[in-house]
Amino acid sequence: MKRTIIGKMEKGMDNLIKLTTSLRRKEFYISELEIKEFDINNSIKITFDETKGHTADKAALYLKKFSLLNSIQIN
Repeated sequence: MKRTIIGKMEKGMDNLIKLTTSLRRKEFYISELEIKEFDINNSIKITFDETKGHTADKAALYLKKFSLLNSIQIN
């Protein structure tokens, strides 16, 4: 089953690299990654394949804990 997290990311490319390497290290399986730039903040959409790794809910908690994303929504 695939589920998506949508959130706002600050600090551009540096934060994106930190976010993706952190998720990879924790063995989350990212099947899609989409970034859109809007003025200062960037919108990011990450799709997880839950059959191959941890759940999107667990990823959202992890991302909130380390302040890697703001305004997180799970679809």
